Amino acid sequence: MKYISCFSGIGGLEASWAPEVTCEIDPEVREILKNRYPSSKHWDDISTLKPPSAEIVAGGWPCQDISIAGQQAGLAGARSGLLTELIRVATGSGAHSIVAENVPNLLRMRNGSEFEHSLKCFSDAGYRYIGWRTLNAREFGLPQNRSRLIIVASRDPKFVSPLFRPIVSAEPTTNLEELRHAAGFYWTAGTHSINYTIGYVPAIKIGSSLGIASLPAVHYG
Repeated sequence: MKYISCFSGIGGLEASWAPEVTCEIDPEVREILKNRYPSSKHWDDISTLKPPSAEIVAGGWPCQDISIAGQQAGLAGARSGLLTELIRVATGSGAHSIVAENVPNLLRMRNGSEFEHSLKCFSDAGYRYIGWRTLNAREFGLPQNRSRLIIVASRDPKFVSPLFRPIVSAEPTTNLEELRHAAGFYWTAGTHSINYTIGYVPAIKIGSSLGIASLPAVHYG
């Protein structure tokens, strides 16, 4: 199966084999992608990407205008509005399905109107069979508290149905007894942060509104 990875980061939605193309604007991150997928083509700007043929296009489009910590501009924002570019790449490649990812706040923002607009963008482009589900990395054996909205939009209903199958929980790979006595949080938010979670760390990010790194901290005891 041929697929294209957009807004790739260091890789997350990719399959166990290399994509035809990765698209990532950060030059340092692209170096990681080049090392991981030497056979793929690597592009920097999704607005200029002319996609090859593919069956799937996957991408976690920017959340800065949707996140509760962002500016709340929604899909009208310059970054989160790039959803339209993700869909353009999909239609240009002839893909039958799109796998998209963003923050769960998209479901709630402006009483759901932003999510409704997102669904209309997919449907208007021909991807009218749409399913979505909120998943957390900790459900898959990773010690990280990271909920994300996964959307599958397809021209064929059979590619949407796997979203609704039961999740088989995986046991964390770390020692369970140790997890009960440790909690993760953002040190820039203090121990009363909403991200304070026993046994897990919050999502890793590279910056904060303070202009300094906001790496996850671990609280023992």
